[in-house]
Amino acid sequence: MGYIIDFRIRPPFGSFLESGIFKCWDFESPETMTAIQMGRRDIPSARAGSMDMFVREMDDAGIVKAVIMGRRTGDAALGSGSVDNAEIRELMLRYPGRFIGFAGIDPTEKGALEDIERCHAWGFKGVSVEPAWLSPNMYADDPRIEPVYDLCNDLGMVLNLTTSAFVGPDISFCEPVHIQHVAMKYPKMNIVVTHAAWPNVDKLLGVCLTCMNVYIAPDCYFYVENMPFADQLVRAGNGFMRHRMLFNSSYPVRGLRQSVETWADKGLDADALERQYYWNAKRLLGL
Repeated sequence: MGYIIDFRIRPPFGSFLESGIFKCWDFESPETMTAIQMGRRDIPSARAGSMDMFVREMDDAGIVKAVIMGRRTGDAALGSGSVDNAEIRELMLRYPGRFIGFAGIDPTEKGALEDIERCHAWGFKGVSVEPAWLSPNMYADDPRIEPVYDLCNDLGMVLNLTTSAFVGPDISFCEPVHIQHVAMKYPKMNIVVTHAAWPNVDKLLGVCLTCMNVYIAPDCYFYVENMPFADQLVRAGNGFMRHRMLFNSSYPVRGLRQSVETWADKGLDADALERQYYWNAKRLLGL
């Protein structure tokens, strides 16, 4: 299948299995399906809650490494979950060389900065914050998050921000200008935007045009069939975002092989596809 780094997975393990992303795949009828439920094939490892099956699925899909994206949010439906970052480290130790840790951080929690420092010492490469799913909900440029950004910047860690129409109480929370403010304040800190700020894909690409430290990992907003605005990501991915777009399955939103296959069918040229499957992530993560 290829030589691939998956930039965002939530593994079938421990507290992840209790998070909202593992509990949202049942529907009463086709008319009640959400966009991300449409076309999703069965995922044996997710159904069984099996890490060993998951690693075999990685091998089958040609995925050599995967970023375990931590999550620290409240009761946020799809985005709910409070995973101890020590669980991510446990998987990194259990499967040496296969997983890269991003610490899930809630900036309002006591000890959040100490948690980042601990994860950095464990070899984690980044920090994941989901501002609009925090309690209280925040925009990405909320001053209350700045101590996390300061430390992430000082430690040279990559920052992951999740933002889209699904994330937060209303669509104002996915306005890319909030990410632009962060990117401009911390020009040496690399920022990955998962969900591509959908539906504000055009505005996020405008941010990427002016802020070279902003990357896009669009997951289901790119590979789901007939998803609006995915064509803009194809054009950017074949153009000025060739070096800053990242493949990510967002497992268990989709299975690994299905994600790899549908990503390949979107219209990226061979060079762009190879970079986004592997080389861009390798460079960004310093591997």
